[in-house]
Amino acid sequence: MIILTSTVLLEKHFTNDLEDDTLIGITTTGYSNNLMGIEYIEHFNKMTEKHTTGKFRMLIFDSHGSHMSDKFTWYC
Repeated sequence: MIILTSTVLLEKHFTNDLEDDTLIGITTTGYSNNLMGIEYIEHFNKMTEKHTTGKFRMLIFDSHGSHMSDKFTWYC
């Protein structure tokens, strides 16, 4: 996931060679927040669910507050 500082993302104004599964998000600060945390965990789930052996997956975070919202925890 790449987080850019912005309020609007106009994809037609730039080109890139990122892989199709790269997630791009925007925040006014350029840092993760609760909304980006949810976007990320949903993307992580989508990208890893088909490659999982067993029913558990592990994702390690740095204890930043945006990873600990109620919605994030319930999604997990």
